[in-house]
Amino acid sequence: MIKAKKNDIIKLFRAATAMSSNDDTLQDTQGKLPGSADAGAVKKAWAPLSDILSFSATRAQYYVAALSPSSRPRGFTTLHSAVEWGHLRAVERLLGKGASIDARDGESQTALHLVAQNGRSEVANLLLENGASIDATDDNGRTALHLAAQYASTEAVKVLLEQGASSDVTDVTGWTALHLAALNGQTEVLNALLANGARIDATDGKGRTALHLAAQFGDTKIVNALLGNGASIDAIDGMGWTALHLAASRYWGLQLEAVELLLLKGANIELTTKGGKTALEIAQDASNSPVVKLLTKRSRTVGLEVIAPIICRRSINVND
Repeated sequence: MIKAKKNDIIKLFRAATAMSSNDDTLQDTQGKLPGSADAGAVKKAWAPLSDILSFSATRAQYYVAALSPSSRPRGFTTLHSAVEWGHLRAVERLLGKGASIDARDGESQTALHLVAQNGRSEVANLLLENGASIDATDDNGRTALHLAAQYASTEAVKVLLEQGASSDVTDVTGWTALHLAALNGQTEVLNALLANGARIDATDGKGRTALHLAAQFGDTKIVNALLGNGASIDAIDGMGWTALHLAASRYWGLQLEAVELLLLKGANIELTTKGGKTALEIAQDASNSPVVKLLTKRSRTVGLEVIAPIICRRSINVND
């Protein structure tokens, strides 16, 4: 027998209840449901509403069972629910009845934030046509464009950019949508942002560009895309670290390829951090022997004094 708590069922039924109600105030369903419900109760409650949202009673049971009391933040409105389920007709009906389009949930996210995460471009267009605030920010300072970039919702990114979303808004860490696309390895999203004027060398709270983040995680596709679009290869962050320093600081399989690519594209191997370390010394500190070998060889070709590779000096700290 499927059990579900009262609030879970209410969340699931919000959009359908609003549309089946004669009450134009669109007040949310408020508990006249039992504290728990079995599969039969779910079927009985859902039957009159299933056609509205194209959900079968069986599918409704599945989603009720999957929900948990903490699965949604407080303040989740009827419109939030309809948008999250991706029901265009439900959203149209709610907006037609006067639902607050920019209502915020407990994380200060609007319906447009949710659309950006699930990539439903047709719902995004509908919300924007009805006046949704395109650059509204949530508790993390993120806009819908931030979230679309983070979750690789390419179509949503394109819709938001076409409708005038700002690609320069920074979240609480100083990240733009481009930073998030780079951090999450979203090449298609990154290219769309750059094609629409995103600042390629925008810096976050630590002074790091999208190239810094891509290099740190050894993402050669993103590194190549950024450099191909004119990213500054030797840009330094607040501690004097370049993309090459960050690529050398991690001992992962992809780091060697990232270092090779940066060197091929002309990264300056001689630059030192504010702590006075070259990329070679950072690689030595990180016990990154493949990169140490590569940088040692390259350093000799440019006439640098090479310190004997002392492996396992200490754990690297990218904030040095």
